[in-house]
Amino acid sequence: MVDQSILEESLLPEPILEVGPVVSVPYAEPVSDELAEKFTEYAGLTNAWLMRNHGITLGSAEGIARAVGLLEMVEAMALSASTALGIGKVSTISKEEVANMERTIASRAISRPGDPRVIKNLTDLYFS
Repeated sequence: MVDQSILEESLLPEPILEVGPVVSVPYAEPVSDELAEKFTEYAGLTNAWLMRNHGITLGSAEGIARAVGLLEMVEAMALSASTALGIGKVSTISKEEVANMERTIASRAISRPGDPRVIKNLTDLYFS
């Protein structure tokens, strides 16, 4: 089993660029104001949320098909992390290399994960 917090780390380039960290949202009763409040606290930080004891939720301004693609990317990342833990340890991408990925965002004109009013660069997502 992969520790949920490992999915918040800078593991693989594509999820860093397209999803952001998979943040863990504390448990609250289903369909409750408390759950909505807890989720809202994390909403602008990324495009992926692991709602404890509920499951994963992903969002994309590009629509449902894109969100499903991002979900598949996160599932592959979780499998990679689990495999790495099984054979040794998980390596993360350094703060410097994550900062360098800003060039990819600029050259490909892609949006950063999370709310652009909250997240100004990739290092904010992983190292603040």
